[in-house]
Amino acid sequence: MCDCIPSSQRSRGELHPGWLSGGRVVHPDAPAGGGGAGLFRLPGSTGTGGGSALLPHPDAPAAGDLDPRRLDAAQGEVDKEKKRLPAPVVERESTQTVQGMTVLLLPDLQGVPGVGSATTLLDESEGGASYVHDKGTGKVLTVTVVPWKVTIQTCYGTGDANADAAYGRGTTDDDIKAGRITLGFHESCHRDDLIAYLKQHAPPTFAEMVGKPKAEADAEIARYKTASKAYFKAARAHSEAVTDETGKPKRSEYLAAQAAAKKK
Repeated sequence: MCDCIPSSQRSRGELHPGWLSGGRVVHPDAPAGGGGAGLFRLPGSTGTGGGSALLPHPDAPAAGDLDPRRLDAAQGEVDKEKKRLPAPVVERESTQTVQGMTVLLLPDLQGVPGVGSATTLLDESEGGASYVHDKGTGKVLTVTVVPWKVTIQTCYGTGDANADAAYGRGTTDDDIKAGRITLGFHESCHRDDLIAYLKQHAPPTFAEMVGKPKAEADAEIARYKTASKAYFKAARAHSEAVTDETGKPKRSEYLAAQAAAKKK
């Protein structure tokens, strides 16, 4: 390992940890380094040219303007790639019963138009309540409540499961350290969030309506539909909060930066 100190560090009277960590930065003449006089190369690089982690030699003029944080950033990219885990994907359909509901996890879809990079959908289109009433008395005779059938599916549009996550889960410090940095991992968090929410929160119930006037049954069905819609909306909002609005950057920050870039 080279023990040179860049002039930028000498002038500050301090030594950035990036220059001291054992084996993190080596001189190109060292066995673990690469060719090209006057350049530093991160450990593990080979050959005499190329590579994206080249940094100026500490005694080179350019080193005076070198922000030591670039060393950490370059090393971070290397570490991230070393630990990179493959994206979790759903290849087979599976079914489970949650709070009386049938939850169907469908295989991932690729190249879906209109979804942007990727999205994980929760669909509660099947289920609800109905009744039969006596036409003479107008009273409810029987009530049928069909438990919701819920489908959860990840759809990729322009995105690739093994690409880097752009925001939220997949960009947190813990995720990066563990190598969980893919878009596919991010979407798997949405799947886990949704299922966890359904398990932890009971869906709305339908009130007993047998013997009640038809008008009351109609009002109860309207209430039940509204409550059910709010229940599944809350599940989606929960997933957005814990998976999108965390990390570096958060989804809101990422979208704001994109919008600002478009205005330039």
